Amino acid sequence: MSKVVLITGGTSGIGKATSILLSSRGFKVYATGRSVDKVRDLEEKGITLLYMNLLDEESIRNAFDEVIKREGKIDILINNAGYGIAGSVEDVPIDEARKQFEVNLFAPIRLSQLAIPRMRENGGGRIINITSIASFLPSPILSWYSASKSAFGFLSFAMRVELSRFGIDVVSVAPAGISTNWPLIALSYLEKFSSNSLYSKVAERMFKFFENSIKSSPSPGIVAKKIYKIIMKKKTKPVYFVPWYAKLFYFTSKVLPITWLEKAYKLFLSD
Repeated sequence: MSKVVLITGGTSGIGKATSILLSSRGFKVYATGRSVDKVRDLEEKGITLLYMNLLDEESIRNAFDEVIKREGKIDILINNAGYGIAGSVEDVPIDEARKQFEVNLFAPIRLSQLAIPRMRENGGGRIINITSIASFLPSPILSWYSASKSAFGFLSFAMRVELSRFGIDVVSVAPAGISTNWPLIALSYLEKFSSNSLYSKVAERMFKFFENSIKSSPSPGIVAKKIYKIIMKKKTKPVYFVPWYAKLFYFTSKVLPITWLEKAYKLFLSD
């Protein structure tokens, strides 16, 4: 019997690549998103599309219940959906910051709370949470995004320890820059919040950084392959990094004094 996978943000970027790969490997994939009507072609690949808005509790519950109704179980939950807002701490409205945390932290944890009892009843399961290398490297201008992903990573580790006794495995995947629409979304927020503020020169530098990162970043397929390998493992580590240099960033953040990181940021963002 095929293993059942529920993946959020499964209709674009990393989520779409992962949905396609897992479906091709024989998994029963339920991919959720807000714009499922635009990617109906995924159904030709054996992927079931479900509408889910992570800002809507009822939407989360309805999609989850639909999977249980059809399959009676969820073997693997991949909390992939998320987005990033860019802008100075001063410029970003608190309501927007709350929305960032709702989508990147509270919604995936809520979905996990729904899945955990079902996994426990079935004797186990695996939850894969897509965090970010930004969760280990606090970043100016991406402060709210970094904070939300850092909190998600810490909760993932806590869940891993708490749920291990039930045969439920929790893993974090921390990607560095990947060629998706994430930078474009971050750019739109940066332009909205900080392009005409006292931080406009900083915003301009970040604009250029994001534009260059889109051109040089690897495709989402590299993360999809990593997720597949994690699913196939019997024993896992708490965190996996992708691409290879993401792990280098992580070790650098642990070894170098934070004052060095501060100086590097100030140099990069200086007028």
